[in-house]
Parts: sequence; structure tokens; C-alpha cells
Amino acid sequence: MRVKEIDTIHGVSCYVDTGNELCFAYLDESTLYIGDSSVTLEQEIDKSTLSFVDGLLCWRANSGSASLLYSLSEQKVLRQDEVSGTHVGYYDMQTLIGSSVLMWEVKEGQSKRYLYDVTNQGRKTLPFDSRYHGFNGQQHLLLAYGDFELEAEVRNDVRAYNSEGEALWVYPLRGCTSNGFQNDVPLRLKAVLGIYDGKLWLKLNSYDIVALDLATGEELTRLQFERRVTEFLQLDAQQGCLFGTSYQQYFHVDLTAPELQVQKGDIRGLAEAGIDYVFTESYFCFNDAFLFVAEPDDGAVIVIDRQKCEVVHVSRPEIISNRFQKVNEISCLGDKLYLLDSGDTLHIYQWQA
Repeated sequence: MRVKEIDTIHGVSCYVDTGNELCFAYLDESTLYIGDSSVTLEQEIDKSTLSFVDGLLCWRANSGSASLLYSLSEQKVLRQDEVSGTHVGYYDMQTLIGSSVLMWEVKEGQSKRYLYDVTNQGRKTLPFDSRYHGFNGQQHLLLAYGDFELEAEVRNDVRAYNSEGEALWVYPLRGCTSNGFQNDVPLRLKAVLGIYDGKLWLKLNSYDIVALDLATGEELTRLQFERRVTEFLQLDAQQGCLFGTSYQQYFHVDLTAPELQVQKGDIRGLAEAGIDYVFTESYFCFNDAFLFVAEPDDGAVIVIDRQKCEVVHVSRPEIISNRFQKVNEISCLGDKLYLLDSGDTLHIYQWQA
């Protein structure tokens, strides 16, 4: 495998690859660069985030005191918010719900969550804080959990809603767990892994992985492996598997098999590359063939062939002023790999198998 750095952009606050062009904003600038064009906010920008869904760029700056919704196909601003005392932002979405995006708004200490229709500017208020949006090709699913506006006894329950905001089911998380812990701790949802085979896959802080029926919330599957295995497992819905890395091992669970078992194997080539351990927990991305994971201590990025379970490339960060420039964000799309380091530099790599 060949990997080469093809561009470097310094002072980047946020970025996204839309599949056709790179969009990004600089730190302390009020301009969003969209390929060869740009759009500007009136406010001075401190820090901003950027997401992309179904042809729409969702740009949020200064923790929501300024925001922008931009249509790539129409090349125009659909909504702009720069009202003093009001903070507006966008939730992450897998796809639009009809023609609507999920939004939140805080004004005078009062928070609102709603679906915003980009075609007619209509709003549909939601009575919950959506923490996850999933879509399986037919059904939209919104999840709410950990909402501190609720009573303590139901705060950690996982509550599911449809795209109309109607309640579907509740998956109760009550009591304590000691699985993998020295002391009992309240049972909570650790991560939503995603949707596969008509099931919603969740990781609990007990390090159990459970699969719930999308329509009813009934628990259909519960996987219990060693803590150091389940802690780092992720869902690949395209290939129908759970996989991950921990220290020097690669784990794989084939979800199409009659019996779900974890397969373990050492990652070949790590020691030769001078890498002590790799974790698929925070800074990683993947495609069908490769896993790209950032080493947490010095920011080295390791490319692992998922079929051969072998290191095929290692990229090490620059050392500036005797400090490693660690990775703050990593993503891949097509044949491009993007690394945003702690020095606010965006590194763009191109790879070829």
C-alpha cells in the first residue's frame, strides 16, 4: 500500500469532504470555503464545527451563537442565525428526515429541539433531546437517553421515537452493574454502535453488547466477551461484523454466523513499525479493506489491512517545539485520508492499495 501526503492546510477549525469537494473554515475567520466558492458570517469566529447531510452543509460557530445552513446543489444559504442571546445548532444525521434537519435552540435559558423543514422553513417541535439518529433504508429512529431534564429513575433509559416524534419503545437501564468493574456502578449506555440486520446495536458500560429489535425495543442478542475486547468493538454494518483493536490484537465477530464468537489475532508488523498498541475507541476510521487508527500517545497513524490483519503503513506526526502534534480528528472518504492535528493543521493523504 502506498500513502502520500498531497496537501496541508494550516489553522483549520473544521472540515468535511462532501464526496465532490473539500469544505473547511479557518480558525478566527468568518468564511466557510466550499471548493472554489465561499460564504461568510458577520460574526468573528472563534471555533466552529461542520457537518454534511444529503447535500446540506451545517456550520455552527462560537458554540451556536452563529450558524449557517447551505445547499450545495442550489449554491445558496438556506438559513442563517446570528441573533444576540440565541444559540442554534445542528444534530448529526445519517440522512434527512423527509426534507428536514434536526436542530436545537437555546434562548433565555430555555431549550427547544425541532425538525426544521428546509423547503418551507416549517418547524416541528420535539419533546426530547435526540442523541442519535439512525436510518436503515426504510425506518428513521431517534434515540433519547441521559436527559437530565427527566426524573433520575428514568434518566438513563433508552427511549426510541419515530420521525414524527412519536414514542416507539423504552429499553430500561436500571440498577447497577459490576461486570468488568471493581465496584458497582449505575448501568448506562456507553455507545450506540449502529443499525444492522433490523437491529439496533448498543454497548453498555457493563461492556455487554446488546441488539434490540428496531420496532419493539425487545432485546434479541446479548454478547459478553472480555472487557478489553468489547470495550473496543465497533460495528461495520456494510460487512456485517463487529471488529476492533486493543493493544496488539485484532478482534472480529461475524454477525452472519450461526453462533457469534470473537476471533482474535495478533496484528502483524506493529513491533517492526515501533508501535506499542492501537485502540479503536476515539480516533479511527475504516473502509471495507483498511482500518486507519491513531495511536493515542504520539499521534502516529497506523493503516491495517483488515483481511490480512497486518500493518501496511505508518504515518508519524511532526514534532513542533519538542511536542508531538497529536490527532484531534481522523476521517476517510474514497481514496483520501484526513488528519486534523492538535496544532490545527489538516493533513490530506491519498492512498493506493
